[in-house]
Amino acid sequence: MADMRQIHEFAVKWCDKFRDQNINYVELVDHYMADDCAALGFEMDCGHDFTEKYGDAASKVDALDRIIKPIYTEIQKLSGPRLMGFYRENRNGNRVQLASDPSDVRLQCGLEESIEELRQFDNSKLFPYISELFAEIERVLDPSPFV
Repeated sequence: MADMRQIHEFAVKWCDKFRDQNINYVELVDHYMADDCAALGFEMDCGHDFTEKYGDAASKVDALDRIIKPIYTEIQKLSGPRLMGFYRENRNGNRVQLASDPSDVRLQCGLEESIEELRQFDNSKLFPYISELFAEIERVLDPSPFV
């Protein structure tokens, strides 16, 4: 197992990567973080257990749908009437319903719009959260000068 200094260096390295607005996205989602974790004695699953249990469902929508459909049907049977709906205006000024109920599992939207929303979410919520998380990890794991 790694010592505290190595864990601290790992946290600083990856915090810097997630803060970097110009980073190549592949560096954040490829094997690099898993390799660094392995070097410290930690293991990232990367979805292997899911693939072992559900096979093609990890990469094929129709296979995933066969797994989700019975669950979705059960949720529909158990859920009562819709209590409220949430809407927002998109950039075109159109009113768009947001998923706010189990019956909205199949609510769909355009791929281009979804990618832009994901990018905005990453920039406004995810990256700041990860930065705060790494800052807290740095604070907690900050090695003593005596180490």
